[in-house]
Amino acid sequence: AAFPLGSTHPRYLYLASNQSNKWGHPRGYRIQTLSFAGEPLPQNSSMERAFSWGRYQLAVTQRKEEEPSSTSIYNLNDPWTPTVDFTDFINNETVAGQDLVAWVTAGFLHIPHAE
Repeated sequence: AAFPLGSTHPRYLYLASNQSNKWGHPRGYRIQTLSFAGEPLPQNSSMERAFSWGRYQLAVTQRKEEEPSSTSIYNLNDPWTPTVDFTDFINNETVAGQDLVAWVTAGFLHIPHAE
């Protein structure tokens, strides 16, 4: 499940489990995205693949040991052929009944101004 930048998405995303918590309620996580920094680079930029996590406000994928983070510090050294390209994580695999990772892009954009 991936929600690209600028697309409509639900107010809440609820990731549910068939298990119950200690109070007998279904286990799960509710994610509400309110803050987003905006597109770091346009997709037609030759360096955008190094920042491809910025295409998504929220993405939910299967948890994999070989996908520990959405980017790498080494992406800055060669953004044209990045070490980690987040778009490779979005591959239409099923998430039902799997261990999941919610990749949430949140924050703000700060551009210094003279005033």
